[in-house]
Amino acid sequence: MGPRLVGELTSKKFDVVVLLAGTNDLGSRKASDIIADLADLHTKIIDSGAHLLAVTIPLLQFDTFKALTEKRTIVNDWIRENSIQASVLDLENLFPKGGDDESDEYWDDGLHFSPKGYDYFGKLVFEALQPVFQKLTESCE
Repeated sequence: MGPRLVGELTSKKFDVVVLLAGTNDLGSRKASDIIADLADLHTKIIDSGAHLLAVTIPLLQFDTFKALTEKRTIVNDWIRENSIQASVLDLENLFPKGGDDESDEYWDDGLHFSPKGYDYFGKLVFEALQPVFQKLTESCE
């Protein structure tokens, strides 16, 4: 993701970048490696002049593997504690895990959101960015 993101950040001007990253890495990489990559991505986004909305990794619908849960917790704690120059959307604590009929509607395959899940995620992003939108609007006046 790093090279592609750098290309996008250098070819266009973004006011805001929403970054939800690391979910797919939980199964194959150490938490420290995921954090190192996230730190690099955060720096690149902030250095580009964009406002960063750092999103924690959500609870997975079938979050039953202790090793994955531990890594997710470590990565999410880092996002919460080290996103000083960013806003944080704590998806881990806001997104339904699943396990009942209503919250299962938010999940497609246990890892990816369903259309209803993406709609809910979009609503959460919109709400989290309201203060940023307000500042951007004020700076244009």
